Order: sequence, then structure tokens, then C-alpha cells
Amino acid sequence: MESEKVLKLKIINTIISMMEARGYLKKKDRSTNIKKILESNKKNDKEYIFNMGSKYLRIKMIDGQFEAISKNSELINFIGLDEKKTDVIIIVAKEISNLSANKFVMGTNIEIFKEERLLYDILESPYASKFFILSEEEKKKVMKEYNIDDEKKFPCMLVDDPVSKYFNAKPGTLFRILRPSKETIEAPYYRIVV
Repeated sequence: MESEKVLKLKIINTIISMMEARGYLKKKDRSTNIKKILESNKKNDKEYIFNMGSKYLRIKMIDGQFEAISKNSELINFIGLDEKKTDVIIIVAKEISNLSANKFVMGTNIEIFKEERLLYDILESPYASKFFILSEEEKKKVMKEYNIDDEKKFPCMLVDDPVSKYFNAKPGTLFRILRPSKETIEAPYYRIVV
């Protein structure tokens, strides 16, 4: 079994990779960013606050299960009143009660991940498809090109799909997906988040 320190480093590496995919950080600075985030809070190795330039990233790791949150909980104290000023808050728990997690994060900038989902980067595999979020303008262009009059006609991706969560995609977000193939060239495939 891997040490707690190695697991934490894997989780932080994946979170940094997610921030790169979202455009908050540059990939070339990954090792520097990991070092800075590890140094960001010396008094508690389960809480990190990291300045990503114009945006802040706050990470809270919970040892047990994420269930309901009381008003006096340690988690509420971590999120505090700065929640609206902070651009990304990520909570990592060993176990998650989906009902309470979904209820807690609705309408906020808080994201909750099960620890095991962050132990590896789902987009780093050489066999993984490449995902790109399209702008509204690009979305309209694709709809026109494929003669689609209603975005509901695109194949769906659930909002809690691991890739959707990786990018923090909201309903209505359209992904262009390029799948690797040994026999053919890469052809785009599209999915809309619902």
C-alpha cells in the first residue's frame, strides 16, 4: 500500500493537471506549481490555498466520508465567507454520499471528488481520447455544419461523468472528442453535457 504522502502527491498532481486543462495554469510550470501548492499551508497537510494568478484554488482533503455538513463543521470553517471570492474549491474525500454532495455544491464553485478518482489522471493515458470544450460560437458552427437544430440531438455526457467533472463542465457544454485510432485518422465526435 502506498504511503499517505505518495497518495497526496498523486492527488495534487491530478488537480494541477485539471487546472491546466481548464486553462488556469500552464503545463510547463507543473513541477513549480506542485512545489508551491505543497508549501502553501505548513500548519495543516490536509488544506491548501494556491494563487493561480487571477484565481485561487483551495483544496480540502477529508479522511472519512463526506456526508451532511453541519453549520459548525470544520469544512464550513475552511470554506468560510471567502467562497464567493475564491474561484475553485475542491474537496477530496475517501467516500462520498452523492445525495448530500450534490445538494451541498449546487449553485456554488465547490467541487467534490472521491479520492480514488484523483489518484490517476484520466486524460494522461496515451490511449485516452482528447477532449476540447467548444465556445458558444464554435458550438453554433458545429450545429450548422451537421444540420442540427436542437442541441438535445447530440449524444449526451452526464454532468457527473469523470471527464465532465475533470473540466467542471456545466449542462449545455459541448465537447469535441478526438479518439486515437491505428487504422484511421482522428475524426471528431461531439457530446453535450446534460
